[in-house]
Amino acid sequence: MAKRGLATTLALLAVFLLPEAAHAQEPPDAEDVTAQFVYSTPISSGYASCPDGWFCAWSQPNAGGYGTAYANDLCRIRLNFTDKYNDWIDSIRNRLPNNTWVHVQNWNGQTWDDLWVSGPNNWGNLPYEARNRADGLYFNC
Repeated sequence: MAKRGLATTLALLAVFLLPEAAHAQEPPDAEDVTAQFVYSTPISSGYASCPDGWFCAWSQPNAGGYGTAYANDLCRIRLNFTDKYNDWIDSIRNRLPNNTWVHVQNWNGQTWDDLWVSGPNNWGNLPYEARNRADGLYFNC
């Protein structure tokens, strides 16, 4: 419960830190947070390194390169990557609980476009046209 309160507090901070246009097209029940405010941890290469209950992303195909695992308390959260982390995801693994779907998204300047939607237990390389284009993740559960 404390984690959810922290996520809400951080989301409110993000409202004041992000440009107003970034909020115009969101679903009314989504909270925006920037990547620096979400609990994540570096992970090694390989799909097996993704912990049960987490969503993982890697910078190269086949779970290669730099990897990050995102905590499982992100329902109805849109994680906006900062410039440093934009456009880096090539492969993913969704091990989140509760039938959580993760939308790998690109901000086109006006709206969020889905590049790929990862269902429960989905893993693998993103389609070629979606690689290295993600500006955020939306966790729908």
